Amino acid sequence: ENGDYVFTPVIEGYKVSAELPEITVTVGAQPRMMLMRGAVPTDLWVGTTKVTDENASNVLGDSGTPTVTYDEESNTLTLNGANITGATQSLSGGGSRTCGIFKESGDLNIVLHGTNTIGFSADSEFSFAGIYTEGQLSIKGTSTSTDSFSVTNTFATTGESFGIRGTKGVTIDGCTVNATAGSITDDQNSFGIYANTGSLSIK
Repeated sequence: ENGDYVFTPVIEGYKVSAELPEITVTVGAQPRMMLMRGAVPTDLWVGTTKVTDENASNVLGDSGTPTVTYDEESNTLTLNGANITGATQSLSGGGSRTCGIFKESGDLNIVLHGTNTIGFSADSEFSFAGIYTEGQLSIKGTSTSTDSFSVTNTFATTGESFGIRGTKGVTIDGCTVNATAGSITDDQNSFGIYANTGSLSIK
């Protein structure tokens, strides 16, 4: 039967001068365990920063108003006057890409406030992309007169180069977007804005 059972030890044949401790045994109850964990990563990179549940409210660690925040439930990355420098990120399945914003799986919604930029600092032996998503990509402004996003890349790669790539489609709505891909040194592709299997929609 479930419950707490208390036992007092008995040592036969010996005289014990000190009182022996009681032993309590609990039957039918799960022991309490303390859950210890670190930051839980998402599949999203912003520059050199891997987005996690702990840094999502201030991805770049800004001292003032956060310029980059992320809501994983809605796959929404909000840029508020962000200046991002592209970096090389390792893929979970192997290989690497050099990107400003890279989402390894699923869709990504980017919401713009003010002027936002992505740039690069050096040539790369890996494929370039200002933004790269494996799903659909949406870029939206909150005010068509002031919200903008630009990708500038003057560097070279031996792989493909994209200003913006949404593998399953790209939608740009209510903002100004300028995207320049870098140069290529081999027989590869270079696109300003690229949608592989989906459509490109600019509103």
